[in-house]
Parts: sequence; C-alpha cells; structure tokens
Amino acid sequence: MLKSILGSWAQVIEILDEKSKHDEVHLLRSRESLIKELARFLSPFEIATKGLECWKEPTIYLIQYYLSALITHCSPNNQDTQVEKVMPDGSMGWETILADSMWIKALKPSV
Repeated sequence: MLKSILGSWAQVIEILDEKSKHDEVHLLRSRESLIKELARFLSPFEIATKGLECWKEPTIYLIQYYLSALITHCSPNNQDTQVEKVMPDGSMGWETILADSMWIKALKPSV
C-alpha cells in the first residue's frame, strides 16, 4: 500500500489539497521521505510473506531463512553497508544497505 501511495504521491497530495484546507496536508507533504523509508523498511517483510504464502508446495523449510533475515534486518544499522545479492537477471551484484535514519532507529526496537 505504501508503494502505491508513493507511486502516485503527487496525485494524492493534489486530492487532499482539494478536499481539505487543514495543516495535516502540509504535514503529510513534508513527510514523503519518511514514507519512502518506511516502505523500504517494510520491504523484507513483504518478501518473506510472499515467500511463505505459496499454496502448491510446502514452505516450512523457509521459515528459519526468513526469520533469520528479518532478525538481521531489524538489528541496528549505523553505517552504509555493501552486500552481495542475486540480481534479477540471475547474476551476482552489490547492493548498498543504507544506515538507519532516526525514524527507523526509533521503530526497530518495537518490532
């Protein structure tokens, strides 16, 4: 849902501006980067959910993998980190995991 909101951010703000003249719209407009960070933080949870919801084959063997990945993801990250990953074309590549912002640092202990 956050990805769809971000994909149409300008239209969402325009609709809210038409419907409301309150300060909440201006506050929301200034929080686009926070919503992007939240979408990025929640992305591994979406991947794990989709990976485990297969109904044609058993996925119980994936539970430990996704649990470990999510625990690692929820650990504090104070600096940018380069990690090796499989790219969409099947080749190996590098991805930069950004350091946690103050918003994400505040969110992680409660997860």
